[in-house]
Amino acid sequence: VTERKTDLEPYYKDSHILQVEKRIFFKICLLGYKIFYGTAPKYLQDLFQVDENTDVKQTTRQSSKVDHYKFKLPNGNVRVSKVGKRRISQYLPQVWNSLPEKIRDAPSEESFKSRLKTILFDAIVSPSERPLSVFDIVF
Repeated sequence: VTERKTDLEPYYKDSHILQVEKRIFFKICLLGYKIFYGTAPKYLQDLFQVDENTDVKQTTRQSSKVDHYKFKLPNGNVRVSKVGKRRISQYLPQVWNSLPEKIRDAPSEESFKSRLKTILFDAIVSPSERPLSVFDIVF
C-alpha cells in the first residue's frame, strides 16, 4: 500500500487482521468472557457483578427465555460524562451485554474468540448488507 487514501479493509480481511477499533472491542469482550467465567485475575472479577435480575425476553414462538449471561451496569441511571463512559467499569458491561447470547454462552474461550471474530470480520466484509447493530454504535 503506497497511497494514504487506499482502502485497507480488503487487506485486513485477507490477512485476518482486525482494525484497531475492532481489536480493542475484541480484547474488551475477551476480558469480559474471562471475568464472567472466572478465569480473569481476582481483582478484575471484583470490579464487576453478574446481573441476577435478568430480563425475560418474550418471543412469538417460545413462551419466554431468560438471558443469564449479563453483567450489572454500574451506577444505574446516573449520568456519566463522556470520559467516564470510556472507563472499563462502564464500557465492559455495555459491550458484553450487547453481544448476542450465542457468543456470550460459548463453551470455551477458543470457541468464544472464534465466534466473536467471525462476527467482527463479517462486519468488515459487508457493512452495507447487515442490519444496524451494537457494532454500528460502538465503532
